[in-house]
Amino acid sequence: MMAPASQAAGYIQHTAHLTFSNSSAIDDIQRQVRAWLSYAMLVVAILAVAIMWITVGRTIVDGRHETAVFRAIGFKRVDIASVYIVYTILLSLLVTTCAFGLGIIGAHLLDGQLSPGLTAQAQYGFNELSSAKRISLVGYDWHQLGLIAIICLATGLLSVVLPLIRNVRRSPIRDMREE
Repeated sequence: MMAPASQAAGYIQHTAHLTFSNSSAIDDIQRQVRAWLSYAMLVVAILAVAIMWITVGRTIVDGRHETAVFRAIGFKRVDIASVYIVYTILLSLLVTTCAFGLGIIGAHLLDGQLSPGLTAQAQYGFNELSSAKRISLVGYDWHQLGLIAIICLATGLLSVVLPLIRNVRRSPIRDMREE
């Protein structure tokens, strides 16, 4: 009877059993937090759509008289729609920029508060006294940030569709009288 190649070479294979280890618990917690954050992101996206829809819709409704005047002097519906679409794109870019700015500032403030304590605990736990190593809680996933920016812009553009269709179809004569 021949021994397996790994035993024949003098090596013994060992397997790690992670049934009751801390890394298994951390992996479970990490998966659970990611699931919660995914649901939270969905709720925030739905709220963003509602807020953008209300904001843009209100702007379009408030501009009904101006839209009627533009139509009366010869502007086409496409011209008026393009003005509101450009407005919505600019508003979405402003919201995206502010959200990224506040998010980055908040992440770095949180990192500044928690990082020294976590670094000290890790140095103590791993018996590493080197001050060159530091725990950082901030990292950037540019692919995901780009996806979030695209979602913000798409949210803005989706929020303009229904109010714009309703406003462009209205009679300019009736809108001028309702002032």
